[in-house]
Amino acid sequence: MTARRKNTQVTTMLESYYQNKLALSSRLKKKMASQTAEEFKEVEKKAASVALAEDMLD
Repeated sequence: MTARRKNTQVTTMLESYYQNKLALSSRLKKKMASQTAEEFKEVEKKAASVALAEDMLD
């Protein structure tokens, strides 16, 4: 195998590795964003129920 061909092969492997890594990174970012949104909605519900309970005590 010539040095040029080997160099091309290594470059191709690195490019595919980084493309896969970027795809994984974007999926993780989307997953984290959706989890954060869901947790925020849950906290809002709890805060509303606590406010309602406090109103009933007054």
